[in-house]
Amino acid sequence: MSGKVVAIVVTYNPDKRILEACLRQAFKQTGKIIIVDNCSHNVSEIALFCKKYNCDLIKNAFNAGVPYALQRGINHAQKYHPDWILFLDQDCILFDGSVSKALSVYSSLPVSVRSRVGIIALGSKRSRERCSISETTYGVFSGTLIKNELIKNIKLRENFFLYQADVELYKKTTENGKINLLIDCKMMYHIIGTPLDIPFIFKLKRVIFNILKIIGLKNLGTIQLPKQPDSKVIYETSYKYYYIVRNGVILLKEDRKNIIEFLLEILSFGLAVAYVEGFTKMLHSLCLGLAHGILGLEGILEEKPLIKEGRTCNKT
Repeated sequence: MSGKVVAIVVTYNPDKRILEACLRQAFKQTGKIIIVDNCSHNVSEIALFCKKYNCDLIKNAFNAGVPYALQRGINHAQKYHPDWILFLDQDCILFDGSVSKALSVYSSLPVSVRSRVGIIALGSKRSRERCSISETTYGVFSGTLIKNELIKNIKLRENFFLYQADVELYKKTTENGKINLLIDCKMMYHIIGTPLDIPFIFKLKRVIFNILKIIGLKNLGTIQLPKQPDSKVIYETSYKYYYIVRNGVILLKEDRKNIIEFLLEILSFGLAVAYVEGFTKMLHSLCLGLAHGILGLEGILEEKPLIKEGRTCNKT
C-alpha cells in the first residue's frame, strides 16, 4: 500500500458484530485504527475489540457528536505522521482491497492532478466491478480518505453535532483549491439512516426529478443528480431532523449550500419524519431548526425541546 493510512472510527452504542467487521477490515487495510467513543453503554466491549485490533481508544465523557469526535481523532493521529486519514462510521465495512485500490487510482494520476487532490471518496453504491472516477463537491464522512496535510489545516465544524459538517468539509476542500475525487463503485458496505418504502414520497421524488430533467438541471449545488431517484426514502428521527435543518440553514447563509438542494432535503426528510412520527413532531423540529439556524445557534440541543436522545449517556 502506497501511503501511510490511519483510520478513525467514531462509535456510539454500536452493534458489536458489525463493529468488529468494520475493525477487522480496517485493520487489514490501514496502518492504525483510532476509535473515538461517544460514551457508549457497551464501551467495555469496544475496549476488548480495541485490544484485539491494536486500536487506540479515546473516550468522550458524553455524546459529543460526530465532527467533535473526528477532530479528536485527527489530533491524536498526528503522533503517527500519516499521509492519509480515513473516516469510518461504526457500521461501515470496507470491501477487501478498497484502500489499496483508491490509492492505486490516485498514484496513476498525472503529478499535476495528484498535487491537487485533497479527498478521495470511497463509493458505496452501484456495482463492485464497474468503477467510474470523477470530481465531486459532496461526500459523507464515512469513506472519506483525506490527505493529512490538508485536514491539519481544516478544522471540522465541531458544534454541528450531527449532519452537514461533512458538506462543509468538502466545500472547504474546494475553497482551498483542492479536488474531491469520487471512486464511484461499491467499495464498502454503508447505509445512511433507515431506508423505508413510502410509495407517495417516492412518487413525489419521481415528479420532481422529471421536472428537473425538463429544465435541464444536472446537479443541485453539492449533489450530482442520479439518473433515477432512489426507490427508498431515508428516515432519520425528528431529533436528527432538527440538526439537518439547523445546520443546513447555517451553511445556506454562508453560501456553502444550494437553496434548491436545501429545500428538497428538508422536504424529503421532513415527509419521512411526518410519516413515521407524526406531523406535529416534524413541524416542531422544522420550526426549531429554522429558527436556530437563522439565529446562527450551534452546539448540542438540550433534551427537553425535542426527545430524550443524544445529550448524555451512561458509563459502564
